[in-house]
This record gives sequence, C-alpha cells and structure tokens, in this order.
Amino acid sequence: LEKAAAKTLAFGYGTTFGALYATSPSGETKSLLLEGSALGLAAWGVGYLGWLPATGLMPAVTKQEPRQIAGPIVSHILFGIVTVGIYRLLRRIC
Repeated sequence: LEKAAAKTLAFGYGTTFGALYATSPSGETKSLLLEGSALGLAAWGVGYLGWLPATGLMPAVTKQEPRQIAGPIVSHILFGIVTVGIYRLLRRIC
C-alpha cells in the first residue's frame, strides 16, 4: 500500500509540475537542456527542500549523505528535460 501511495504521489507531483510548466507564460529558451534542467531543479527544490521535510516524509537534505541527494537531483533534471521536450513536441504537432 505504501509503494502504491508513493507512486501515486510521485505521478501527481510530476503531472502538477508539467501542468504548471505548460500553463506558465511562454518564455521559452532555445536550450531544451537548460529549460528542462531548470524545471527539474525547481521540482526537486520544492519537494526536497520544502514540503517533504516539512511533512516528515523525508529528512532535511542537510541530514542526508551526498549520494542520497545526488540521485534525486539527477532524476528530477531528467524529468524536467523529458517534460519540456514532450511539451515542445506536442506543441509543434498539435
């Protein structure tokens, strides 16, 4: 049950950030990597520096090992790049 809740929470969190990106004022840069990385880092920051430690779901980043921090940062950057890339593709074909 806990795994299902975590996956549902992650899916909802990801779709929320994707929707916020899609509805934000268009200030699109030419760099997919830069814009995607910024989106991913923003999503990571809001969660890992904000609501996750505030709710007690995760310890503060200052209490984690560097390897515990690096993995989520990389995965959030990849999430951001993929999200921006898919958004741009859909905007072009729709």
